[in-house]
Amino acid sequence: MILLNFDFFQAHEGYLEEFLLDTKTCLLNNVYLYVGRELLEKVTDNFTRDAPRLNCSKIIYCYSDYVTQLEKHVKDYFFHTDIRSWFT
Repeated sequence: MILLNFDFFQAHEGYLEEFLLDTKTCLLNNVYLYVGRELLEKVTDNFTRDAPRLNCSKIIYCYSDYVTQLEKHVKDYFFHTDIRSWFT
């Protein structure tokens, strides 16, 4: 079984950090990540930390439906994004 959807809404930041670091986790391309923006900013040091960048480039980061435009630094960190409602 291959896991393709990961929900980190109720997770501790340490688990998200281990998931995003390529020394701890080897991800396939096109994995969907559902996580709150604040936690993601904290773990990635506001999208400036280099360590999780490799795994983030493979992830399809799912934004909630209230976001209409992605900031440049987020686009540079996550090459693939998807604006959708998390709860539908």
